[in-house]
Amino acid sequence: MKALNEMNNTERAYILAKMFPEHLEELVKFIKSEIEHFKEKEEAVRKAWAKDFMATAGYWYMLVDNAEITVRRFNVSLHKSPRIFADQFFFSQNGVFAIHCLIRFAGSGLASYKMHLAIELLFGDEQVTTLEFKSKEDENTK
Repeated sequence: MKALNEMNNTERAYILAKMFPEHLEELVKFIKSEIEHFKEKEEAVRKAWAKDFMATAGYWYMLVDNAEITVRRFNVSLHKSPRIFADQFFFSQNGVFAIHCLIRFAGSGLASYKMHLAIELLFGDEQVTTLEFKSKEDENTK
């Protein structure tokens, strides 16, 4: 096996999926919920997106769309096959959104303690993006 610092995201995701195959279905459901969340809040997210962030909101939503296409195309295969899960969600740029989902899953309280530790070891614990929404009242008090 390669050293951790020599692995790419797909290889790390495959190891995670092989270690916790019983949690893949739950993880895929969480990714679906993240997709739905971003789709429902798209207008607000685009408005709140930091202009100086290294990626654009358009790029982020391309990743969300790619994940949604992956879920539709591979459906149950994503949680039945660790290889398909890793190859489809974590290949190339798609890994950015998938890693975001993994880290959010680890911090959500839904992941077992061991899975939480494995995600943190393999992918870290820093979220890809966080957005702060301000209410009209907040803006008026400045």
